[in-house]
Amino acid sequence: MQFHRSLFFVSMLSVAAFLSGELTAQNGRTMTTLIPPVIASLSQYRVNYPISAAGNAGIIMVTRHQVGSVPFAVPGFTVVGSCLVDPGSLMQPIGYLLNSSGSFTLSLNIPSGVGAFLGFRFDMQSLDANFTTRVLTFSDNDLELIVGGGVIGPASGTDFVPIPQGTFLMGSTSGQPNEAPVHQVSLTQPIWIGKNEVTQAAYQALMGINPSFFQGPSYPNSGNRPVEQVSYESAVFYCNLLTLSERAASRVPAGYQYRLPTEAEWEYCCRAGTTTAFNTGATLNSTQANIANTPGQTMAVGSFASNPFGLNDTHGNVWEWCLDGWDGSINYPASALANPYVITGPNRVLRGGSFYDQSDSCRSSFRFAYYPSYLLSSIGFRVVLGPILIPVAQPVSNTVVISAGTFSMGSTDGQTNEAPVHRVTITHPFWMGQFEVTQAEYQAVIGNNPSFHQGAGYINTALRPVERVNYNNAMAYCAALTTSERAAGHLPANYQYRLPTEAEWEYCCRAGTTTAYNTGSTLTTAQANINEPISGQTSVVGSYPANAFGLYDTHGNVWEWCLDSWDGSINYPVGPVSDPYVITGGNQVLRGGSWWDSSSSCRSSYRYGYFPTYSLSSVGFRVVLALTLVQ
Repeated sequence: MQFHRSLFFVSMLSVAAFLSGELTAQNGRTMTTLIPPVIASLSQYRVNYPISAAGNAGIIMVTRHQVGSVPFAVPGFTVVGSCLVDPGSLMQPIGYLLNSSGSFTLSLNIPSGVGAFLGFRFDMQSLDANFTTRVLTFSDNDLELIVGGGVIGPASGTDFVPIPQGTFLMGSTSGQPNEAPVHQVSLTQPIWIGKNEVTQAAYQALMGINPSFFQGPSYPNSGNRPVEQVSYESAVFYCNLLTLSERAASRVPAGYQYRLPTEAEWEYCCRAGTTTAFNTGATLNSTQANIANTPGQTMAVGSFASNPFGLNDTHGNVWEWCLDGWDGSINYPASALANPYVITGPNRVLRGGSFYDQSDSCRSSFRFAYYPSYLLSSIGFRVVLGPILIPVAQPVSNTVVISAGTFSMGSTDGQTNEAPVHRVTITHPFWMGQFEVTQAEYQAVIGNNPSFHQGAGYINTALRPVERVNYNNAMAYCAALTTSERAAGHLPANYQYRLPTEAEWEYCCRAGTTTAYNTGSTLTTAQANINEPISGQTSVVGSYPANAFGLYDTHGNVWEWCLDSWDGSINYPVGPVSDPYVITGGNQVLRGGSWWDSSSSCRSSYRYGYFPTYSLSSVGFRVVLALTLVQ
């Protein structure tokens, strides 16, 4: 692996420097992936640090993947933060000098030796050194990555192109009315997209059939022509099958899947930074794309020049299915959006035009749609390896999207049932209530309000959390909300409103922090509704600052029921787990503390449980919109 950045090299650290020592969590330093690692390609990463660290010297460490932290000490220095890389497999480090910008982008080249690196798991972590104060600071947020192969599978030969996150203007004012208004769209996570439309050979290799019209002796080189006469449903099935086979080979990063591109992703990739009608400029002709029925049939993928992103046939050849639903209306909003994805509407979006169409139908912004079972010799598809999407058209108000991710769950400083600290991966994104369920919301869904803190003696009770609800009451609320929202067409299959799992709850409460509270090492009555056992009461939700995920009252106000059962034992596993959910035990988990409790009971890792029929004026709940779990 080779880093492409010429920076001041720091050689003060060696494997021998990894000694035992007490670690203190540190905030303010993060690392994020811009372009995921893939064989024979440059991956990119963003390193963020406090501006106050300007002038520090630092190092990026790349090692084989390991679970958990490693003690780290250097004589004469104070170590801040956790070392989350394996010193025994330390590979090429690179040094740098921090400036006042607060961030820099790092590029990492994955060599072309597929045998050595395909599926390789590695960790990256940054460390900086202040030689004046003699303090070494870790990022405390290492990246855990898997090297992808750059091809769909061994038989497909379809190259994938890494696409960084970015912002663009989607739509057009000079096209059809349904292309307006022009609005800003941000794609916040990187993706890979097929350089070419899926070929007949690739489809045949995975599906075992070739439905295409343009095949056989009359159509030379048909294996390299795009597969066509595929419905939206068949294209989705292809993507699902591809995800299963590649995930089994450990080539799919956590939180990612092979799927069709969203309409926004498609236009972003087609435009490739251009703002003209076509990515070729203001016009498009038959020397630039397979259009206007010039050959009267499909052509081998890549027969024309690529767009600026290196993608072929984004104009013409075959129409390409997109993931979004559409009812044909003018359904672009005027406001800026992040990662838009529409599921409502009987039809599915098609983009890019085909060999049969005139140039106007092949514009970057041109939109068309047909029913999901429709197939034609001018319709194919292209695949992305992208984040698993939350297929929700209209979640209830006051919900926050939570991305998939990995965190350290538990604590060694609390009760024994909070140990051991272990790595947990949440593999699917979900939505979480920004607030605890209020009395007004509960009344509207269930038809009654069991709360103690209501009536003439309590102001703004409708906006206070509902309380005196037991686990069964909370589950009934979630079930009723799911039923009404599904009847309204707002929920896709396999999604429901439910209580968060204990892991989801702690992941959201921590919001990237590793300290006792998401506020730091302490929690005061200015930061949360806590420590008022005599004169206290619930407060209006959102009365205190939100955490880094935009969630309120994750510490204090009312205890929150979680989906997991619990028998009170030390039932955390030692090793890493994904999406843990416990169904054994006579009690149900409660998290977050309440207005009654001292700060120690409100820590991010604090666990408590009670029988499902338990209710008290300090017990409420919060909902998530997420995948249905087996009860």
